[in-house]
Amino acid sequence: MKASISLSAKYRFRVFNSKGKLLKDSKITSKKSYNWKPTSKGTYKIKIDVKDLYTNRVINKTYTYRIK
Repeated sequence: MKASISLSAKYRFRVFNSKGKLLKDSKITSKKSYNWKPTSKGTYKIKIDVKDLYTNRVINKTYTYRIK
């Protein structure tokens, strides 16, 4: 038996400030990366959604960054 992995995915990147306000939204894209540069010091959350187009499974990850 051979296993295979779906390589078709869609991504969504969102940036939130420390108060939870949405600052940037990539919308849904096939690009695997997203460029964003903070304009001020503070704590930011980057939320990433990855949807496998074969299984329709969505994986969510959140990363917190503190800019000094």
